[in-house]
Amino acid sequence: ETGKAKEQLKALVGKSKQKDIVHLARIRLAQLMLDENNPAGVLQLLSSVDSGSFSALYDGLIGDAHVALGENGKARQAYRKVLLKPGQGNGLIQLKLDNLGPGDLVG
Repeated sequence: ETGKAKEQLKALVGKSKQKDIVHLARIRLAQLMLDENNPAGVLQLLSSVDSGSFSALYDGLIGDAHVALGENGKARQAYRKVLLKPGQGNGLIQLKLDNLGPGDLVG
C-alpha cells in the first residue's frame, strides 16, 4: 500500500542518522509523490535539502516535477544541471530534455 510506504519513508527521512538512507528514502518518497500526481509536494520535499552526492538524482526529480506542473523552462534548467555533473549516466535525462523541445536559450 502506497500510504503505508510513504509513512515509513517519512519516518526514515525524519529519524535516520545515516545520511545515505535519508537520501534514498527522500528520493523514493519523491518518486511516489510524482506517481500520485503531487509535483508541488516533490518540489517542497527537495527544495531545502543538501543533496550532496545525490544531487543528480534530486535534480532529475525536480525536473520531472516541473514537467508535471507545465514549467518546462524550469525543467530544462534542472535537467541541464544533471547533464553538467561528471560521471552520470545521462541518456534518460538527455531524452527528457529533448522531449521538452528547444525552448528558449535562457531556460
